Amino acid sequence: MTNQTIFITVSDTTVTRNIIDTPLTANLIERGVNVVLVCPEQRVAHYQERYAARGVAVVSFPQTPQSIVERALSFAARNAFRSRTLRLMQWRAFLSHESSVHPYIKYAFAYLFGHRLFRMVVRLCDRAQSSPPGLLELFDKYRPALVLSTMLLDATIDVPMVREAKRQGVPVTGMVRSWDNLTTYGFIRVLPDRFIAQNNFIRDMAIHRHDVSAKRIEVIGLPHYDAYVAPSGIVSRVEFCATLGLDPYKPIWLYAAVGDFLFPAEATLTPILNELAEKFDAQVLFRAHPAHASETASFTHLKHITFDRTVAYLSDGFNAWEMRAEHESHFINTLHHSDILITASGTSMLVDGAVFDKPLISVAFDGEKTMPYWFSIRRFFDHADHSKALLDQGGTRIVNTKDELEEALAAYIHDPHLLADGRRRIIDLLAAPVGGASERLAEALMRCVRR
Repeated sequence: MTNQTIFITVSDTTVTRNIIDTPLTANLIERGVNVVLVCPEQRVAHYQERYAARGVAVVSFPQTPQSIVERALSFAARNAFRSRTLRLMQWRAFLSHESSVHPYIKYAFAYLFGHRLFRMVVRLCDRAQSSPPGLLELFDKYRPALVLSTMLLDATIDVPMVREAKRQGVPVTGMVRSWDNLTTYGFIRVLPDRFIAQNNFIRDMAIHRHDVSAKRIEVIGLPHYDAYVAPSGIVSRVEFCATLGLDPYKPIWLYAAVGDFLFPAEATLTPILNELAEKFDAQVLFRAHPAHASETASFTHLKHITFDRTVAYLSDGFNAWEMRAEHESHFINTLHHSDILITASGTSMLVDGAVFDKPLISVAFDGEKTMPYWFSIRRFFDHADHSKALLDQGGTRIVNTKDELEEALAAYIHDPHLLADGRRRIIDLLAAPVGGASERLAEALMRCVRR
């Protein structure tokens, strides 16, 4: 028994779903660890209510306004980074009037400063930044033996948390919450003592884009995929379909939406899916993205489209989404009972579908609309590094027109095993090792604990 404390940062609900709501905390507590979640103040009461019964403590991160220097360091880390994914996000922000800085200026900034020497300078300057007074009190009170940063790129909680840990000689194990983070949010400002990669893609990005030493990295798999290996709570197809008003005797095509934010023309794709479902005597389960709105008005008259948004929301707005145990069970049943998985571009749902060995289709056209390039779904196929890495594995049919979508559906109906080798390559790059990841993560953390 260690009777030592581990701080775990929880910057958003993706962290709770992918890391906290797995067997990880139970594994740590069984080893005698005091688990303390450090989260935004507005989430403390909710997380205390949710996790106290598991023996997990919850404290708020003492946030203070960022200084001018802190904001400058954040800008530098975010923009002195050469990434096609980041370029995509910069254009969307500029054209949506969320940013007044032209992408070409940011291109020039990345060209001039997107190298290792500049990253070293930023990291050196970051060390000199002071910590919020309340953070010092937090370390003094709990005297943690380890800090697990679940999102090293988060400037609001994780960066100051990791900085203070390093200053006090507390070991730091770092992660990111999702596979696209290391290509989207700039470079890591404070390097951890150990880096946990959920898959080989994250490992390679950490080494080649963020200067993390290969010797400091351990690949463990995805903790929330532990439930995929031997899923409990699988109900019969008849029972599952009854919850959604589906016909258990017809094929189910799962459409995993990316939302209006990323795919403004997505709603115009639904009539096409409805028409093809009519032709093949199938039904489409349109699963909305939990964090983004999807235009629902166009679904009500479509006979073969069933809309599903099975998540919880802690407040108004889509950012406060949360998947609890019953929602995760529903999601697993959805994957289990679906016959074909369709989504736009190369989303993480394709990885989920590959683990369940479902035929995969990636939509590369804007439904019934013609969109400007930087709002077209096509941009993700050209610029999103993580999506391109997935699509390059050859495990999903990429369709550029309605006719190609129809051909792909017909091919999979005839032979669901098409592209099975490519789906295995997706798993090898983006999911493996599958199963036991929570246990491996707990073991990795225990090896890092300061004795």
